[in-house]
Amino acid sequence: MIKRIEEIIEEQNLREKSRYRYMVHRRWFLFVLLRKHGIKLQRIGEMFDLNHSTIIYGMSMAEFYEKQQDELYLLDTMQLQKEFEGKEIVFVQRDLVEDIQNCKQMNELSIIQCRLKNNKYKNY
Repeated sequence: MIKRIEEIIEEQNLREKSRYRYMVHRRWFLFVLLRKHGIKLQRIGEMFDLNHSTIIYGMSMAEFYEKQQDELYLLDTMQLQKEFEGKEIVFVQRDLVEDIQNCKQMNELSIIQCRLKNNKYKNY
């Protein structure tokens, strides 16, 4: 499993100091996964070139988003969850026109864009 995670880190460039939401969510997910399998914080930090406090923060955020069933977090980590946990995520089919009409902020457009990429609209 650790070898596969190291491959994913390289393939998806997760060691890069990027704040792109999807990369951050994937890093956080992997932090939690590695820790659940008994990997020490220092080793996880070495894998991502981060310090242990960043790992602790990322794990707490991942657990929070998982508990809240945050749709963006779930979409961003869906492939990793399928691969490592065998978990199939079920989303409610949404209406694209309704979501656009109800959109009030720019960040909501990024959510809509992410949903479009993952075929979460019934009329698209």
